[in-house]
Amino acid sequence: MNHKTLFAIAISLIAITAIVAGCTTPTATPAPTATPTPTPTDVPGDGTVPAAAFDEAYNDHTVQVETGATFSVSLSENPSTGYTWNWTLTPGLELVNDTFAANESGLIGAGGIHTWVLKMTGSDAQTFSAIEKRSADPVLGNETTYTLHIIPAIGDMNMTTYTEANDNQIVTVAKGDSIAVQLAENPSTGYMWIVNSTDGLTVKDLGHVHGEAAPGMVGVGGNHTFQITATGDGNQTFSGVYKRAWEPATDSDKTFTLNIVIS
Repeated sequence: MNHKTLFAIAISLIAITAIVAGCTTPTATPAPTATPTPTPTDVPGDGTVPAAAFDEAYNDHTVQVETGATFSVSLSENPSTGYTWNWTLTPGLELVNDTFAANESGLIGAGGIHTWVLKMTGSDAQTFSAIEKRSADPVLGNETTYTLHIIPAIGDMNMTTYTEANDNQIVTVAKGDSIAVQLAENPSTGYMWIVNSTDGLTVKDLGHVHGEAAPGMVGVGGNHTFQITATGDGNQTFSGVYKRAWEPATDSDKTFTLNIVIS
């Protein structure tokens, strides 16, 4: 066998080896598609989902919650500094859950959100209040505070409610009983109800509740509610004028009058 023949055989063997190697190379397996992990939703320990949620933006606001409904209050807090929220409830509110969730940054001392889930059990005005301080420190008066005023839905109040439709009417109220007056109001315009009453009535301002609005919308009006208790005798009057506080009253101002006979 000459050298040319040997060379040809060698070339053929190399080619066959390459083909076989190519045929036996494992086929790449595609990476499995990741299954999205659902984002968990925090709910109170009893599984109740709060009907409404309030945060720092609602400080010193009045909100309306149906009797029996739950709602949450969430405030920023950083216990690593020693400062925590010391909170109190009026008797018509029930604590459902109290939790603290650290920020997701994972950094030590980054703080988080303290959330209280509360249930409206009363049929009159209630208050959630809190003060941020170190537990051992005395109250100095310069602490950060938070107050949320809660009133029940008008239908849940154990009292008759009157509106502008009842202007100039005469109503009878038993001594010791209370009624509610709810008047449309938009404080963002500078106008508000300035009210007066005769001596036989005790008036409690339940505050202004904003009406429903799209997220980010400002300047939305709502209703201002007053609780009026008959404490005297005979004919009494609750009245109001809708005006800017710094302007004198004029004949064109909107007014409201409810004449109350205490029985």
